[in-house]
Amino acid sequence: MEVKKCDLKDLDQLALWTMQANVDMRQGSWWGDVKESPELLAEERKTVEWYLTGGKHDVYKFLVDGVMVGHVAVARERQFPGVMIENFSIRREYRRQGYGAQALRALLEYLGETALDLDVFCWNHRAISFYKSFGFKEISLHMNYGT
Repeated sequence: MEVKKCDLKDLDQLALWTMQANVDMRQGSWWGDVKESPELLAEERKTVEWYLTGGKHDVYKFLVDGVMVGHVAVARERQFPGVMIENFSIRREYRRQGYGAQALRALLEYLGETALDLDVFCWNHRAISFYKSFGFKEISLHMNYGT
């Protein structure tokens, strides 16, 4: 597994795959299902472009034999030691084949960090189990009223 920094040439692919990941993640959630649409793709494109150009994140792609199987955004500026992992995802057609574990291991090695944080929605049990299997621990609970 190779980790490579993304740039604006990757924007359209990253936006599409981020949209798909968010659609899949929201299935059965309390937010309700959401469908892929040109409007959602445009929103994701803005978000990914902000990650790529905003100066506060690095976006990396995970490559297997030159094919991008997933990506992640990493927040560089933080109050706490280490980095914040955001939007870690594996493309639909590569899920459940061990690429997520390979990608996370490769990212940890690439970054050389000893302290990492990330957020996971409480209903995303697969993600919670995945991160716990790497030794991540629950440290906070975010609550919301009115959305």
